[in-house]
Amino acid sequence: APLSCIPSLVAAVRVEHGRPRGSGRESAVIEDAPRVFTAGTANIDWFVARIVAAVRSPNGQRVLDVGCGDGSLLVALAEAMPDISLIGVDLSSASIAAAHARLEQSPHRARLSVVCSDYIGLDPTPVGLVTAFGSLQAIEAPIEQLAARLARDLAPAGLLIYVMPYRCLYNGLLNGV
Repeated sequence: APLSCIPSLVAAVRVEHGRPRGSGRESAVIEDAPRVFTAGTANIDWFVARIVAAVRSPNGQRVLDVGCGDGSLLVALAEAMPDISLIGVDLSSASIAAAHARLEQSPHRARLSVVCSDYIGLDPTPVGLVTAFGSLQAIEAPIEQLAARLARDLAPAGLLIYVMPYRCLYNGLLNGV
């Protein structure tokens, strides 16, 4: 049975860095995080190309980027998909500050917004697309709560497009590769 490994993978995801997921700082905004997450231009371009190919008719769609970092993906998607509005969420106040600066320089800034918040605590209206670039595994919430949250935030027939950007044993096992 190809799916027989799912319970083991769920158990593996529940334990992160030697401690159970959800045992840390749920809903805590990281005020003093000095690092700003940026995926790099080549990675953003790669991810945008796949998102554009997967989204058939984005007209008027709202997009939520979970773990938006410096806002690079938001700006690139706004450029590639002119009929969508985008919101990014990130725990890091430093990343959100960088994202605000990036969005202010974008000619698409009227369709872009970011919020410094824990994704689990965010209350957006349902969106047609949720994107995440290597961020979902870092959310400190029980996996069932995260899955329920994602399902609630997606509009009917909405898409979740998620990438784990690094090849390693953990990601390979998690994705069955």
